[in-house]
Amino acid sequence: MSIHFKCDRDTLLKGLSTVEKAVELRNIKPILEGVYIQAKRDGIVLKATNLSLSIETMVEGDVVSEGEIVVSARVFYEILSKYTAGMIDFDMEEENRLKISNNHSKTQLSVMDAAEFPGFPLVPEKGAIVLPQNVFKQMLATTIFSAAISDARPILKGVLMEVESNSLHIVALDGYRLAFRKMALANGVPDIKAIIPSSAFREVIKILEDSDDDLAIYLADNIACIKTNRTQIFMRLLEGEFIKYKNILPSEYKSKIKLNRNEISDSVERASILARNEKDKLVKFSIVDDFLTITSASELGEAFEQVDIFLEGKHIDIAFNAKYLSDVFKVIDDDNIILEFNTNVSPCVIRSGENDDFLYLVLPVQMR
Repeated sequence: MSIHFKCDRDTLLKGLSTVEKAVELRNIKPILEGVYIQAKRDGIVLKATNLSLSIETMVEGDVVSEGEIVVSARVFYEILSKYTAGMIDFDMEEENRLKISNNHSKTQLSVMDAAEFPGFPLVPEKGAIVLPQNVFKQMLATTIFSAAISDARPILKGVLMEVESNSLHIVALDGYRLAFRKMALANGVPDIKAIIPSSAFREVIKILEDSDDDLAIYLADNIACIKTNRTQIFMRLLEGEFIKYKNILPSEYKSKIKLNRNEISDSVERASILARNEKDKLVKFSIVDDFLTITSASELGEAFEQVDIFLEGKHIDIAFNAKYLSDVFKVIDDDNIILEFNTNVSPCVIRSGENDDFLYLVLPVQMR
């Protein structure tokens, strides 16, 4: 076993912070708690996997001797973070011992056999979904918060990604609310769908940059792969049938209001402070003419808020869990939003402006 390379500390730490999101934390197998390091002539490859999520990235370095090892991800990161900035030398001077040194500091770290590290999935590189990183990152950020966190219906802990008629759809729902995003694709992609764990997508959001550089997404039978310039993320798909979400979406409305996002967001936040209890956080909407009145009450007191609106259709009184409203107001960028209603027991649809690229559906709470 031989390896010798030099790498800038901050560069290596950045690469480690990318792959460590896939490190297994449940002490199942020691090798899964490690980070795989391969020194190649064109750079340093880092890998980590928990068998459901696997991440690979490459960082620049000066390779003296090619080789591969596995070291404890947690210990390796902690050691490097305590070293001073600058170039660090990594050399296998002894069997199963990696010498880490810079300036006057030196550490010897035990290594594991790279041959025991699991191989990464192979994904057919055809039919790629191509779009800018920042666009895909925003699509995820504005939907995955609606995925279920309970194990009651495991399939709802996943996020549906589908391509229909060269349009990419991202859908998440938990039984009480639904978030939907879509965008037209520039390249021709065959229709396909996959259900990806929301936990994996939460890590993807942390990795993707706010850049308009393209990424490519490949979907296979049981694996999804996201590729950027230097990083590959493999995610095992969930098995099962996703809810037929299109059957849930209302095709019409009886009441529609247009209003300022900041005004309703701030009003709901204030009203929720005095909402009935922590579980429901019930806030009541009364929509009459040019005003939306928001109220809440508990043993602590009562809240009253009023927001200017433009109403099209009928007056309506309806109540919601304040958290479900606040969650969506936080992710909408548009200053102007639209709320559509039918009855006080049917779902409310929230849109970002007049476009149909984003839609959020939330069930009301029965008023007593």
